[in-house]
Formats: sequence, C-alpha cells, structure tokens
Amino acid sequence: MADKFLDNIAVLLLEVIGFISSPIYLFALSILIIDIDDELIEKLLGINIFVSILGIYVIGYIIRAISLFFSKLQYFNIISDIEAEITESEIYQAVINDISKKIQIDKKKIKFRDIRNIEFSKRPSIADKAYLFMFRANLFFDIFIVNLVFTLITLTYHLFYLFITCFFGEFVNEEITFNSLTNS
Repeated sequence: MADKFLDNIAVLLLEVIGFISSPIYLFALSILIIDIDDELIEKLLGINIFVSILGIYVIGYIIRAISLFFSKLQYFNIISDIEAEITESEIYQAVINDISKKIQIDKKKIKFRDIRNIEFSKRPSIADKAYLFMFRANLFFDIFIVNLVFTLITLTYHLFYLFITCFFGEFVNEEITFNSLTNS
C-alpha cells in the first residue's frame, strides 16, 4: 500500500515537473533575450505563488499541445519511423507469431501498441524505465519547441526590422524594444 502511494506521488511529481519546466525555461529565455523592464519582472515575480504556479502549469499544457501538434508533422514524426523499422524486424515478426498462437488472433489485427502493452504487462520494471525515457524525450521535445518558436519569432522580428530599415531608413531612428512598444 505504501509503495503504491509513493509510486503515485512520484508520477504526480514527474507530471508537474514535466509541465512546469518548459514554461520556466521560456520565461528565463525571455528575460535573457528580450529587453523587459525590471518593474514588469518584479510585478510578475510578486504575484501570489499559487497563481504563478497555476499559470506556469497552464502555459506548460499549451506548450505540450503545440509540441504534440509538431510531433504529428512529417518532419518531426520520429516515432512512426521507429515503429516502421521495428515492425520490419525478424524479432518483431517472431513476437507476433508467438502472441497470435497464444491468444488465437489474426496476425494482421495485432498492432504495435498491443504488443508493447502485452510485453509491458509481463515486465513492469521495463515499463517504468520505458515510460521514464518517454517522459524525458517529451520534456526535451517541449524545450526544442520553445527554442524553435523563439527562434522563429526572433528571425521574423529581425527580418521585419531589416526590411523597415532598408526601405524606410530615415523613418526608423531607434531600435524597437519591448519597453518602447509598451510605453507608446
């Protein structure tokens, strides 16, 4: 009973860590790169701690949704490539033959996820390691998405600024910053 309780606490902590780490990284990256007024940072840090954690958690869910969207795109869909490679292997075919004989089911109806679930139920210690690895992979993919979005925003800003200064050079006298946008 106590082991199950500790396992559930560990899963909860991993979920919280997984959803708050990428927004904290985004916030730190924003402070380092964007010229944000010190008063604004103090106001953000002075908000009630519960509201701050809840807001960070919600932003984490938004980042996770964006990374799930990107993971389904062709260029980022690594999982389907790995599954395709595994399903063509001889070991995988042997496992399908073994399972189809034991449970009397057509080989064509067995999916990759079914085999994974059957094997994980036989070996729970391997399942824990695999899910921890998947957690780490998702966490780093979320951080990759934050970097990708931040890079795209930065490139767009600089290309826009370059365009404006090339065509309207006399019109633009100073660099556009976060402070100049909020004070106008």
